[in-house]
Amino acid sequence: MSIKVTVEELPGVLAELDGQPFLATTSATGGPKITHVPLSVAEDGSMRAPVGKGTANNIADRAEVTLLWPGSDDASMSLLVDAIASVEADADGSVAVFTATGAVWHRPAAAPTC
Repeated sequence: MSIKVTVEELPGVLAELDGQPFLATTSATGGPKITHVPLSVAEDGSMRAPVGKGTANNIADRAEVTLLWPGSDDASMSLLVDAIASVEADADGSVAVFTATGAVWHRPAAAPTC
């Protein structure tokens, strides 16, 4: 089950969530790389998170990413946010900047009973 979240609604939704989503990027060989990032959301809706070298390289080469806030249990919904990312350097290393392109609340269908 999925419920669309518009890009315009996203800042309000993110304000209600823990700012620690998982970030999915794609490596040079096409494999997934999943990291946990401390995301901050500005008033204008822009999202930023410090990232390591491998994640920064993945973003520089393949900007399409997904951020995931998992649900707390089987009945909870997870938030998936697709975004285009870029990387900026700062005094502490690399910071990813995310521009959301779409989002959904998602919950898996109930498991079949046997």
